[in-house]
Amino acid sequence: MRVDPVDPVARHGAGWSLIDAQERCRMVACDGAVFYLASRTYGAPWRVLLGDEALKETLAGGPAPVTAEALVRTAVAH
Repeated sequence: MRVDPVDPVARHGAGWSLIDAQERCRMVACDGAVFYLASRTYGAPWRVLLGDEALKETLAGGPAPVTAEALVRTAVAH
């Protein structure tokens, strides 16, 4: 999901950083945590905004990441 930067700034203040930030997933029926990705421009590769090695290690045990676009394609196929 794309995040409007106004939302986290409104909730956490202007000094808050997306780097190493995790929040509860807001999607219906999701009990996971989310982290942030960033891209320098449209079409450029995404970078995981995790610098903390312990947080990076938690990614290895989780399910493969998917985009909303991929989820829609999967739902349409079924």
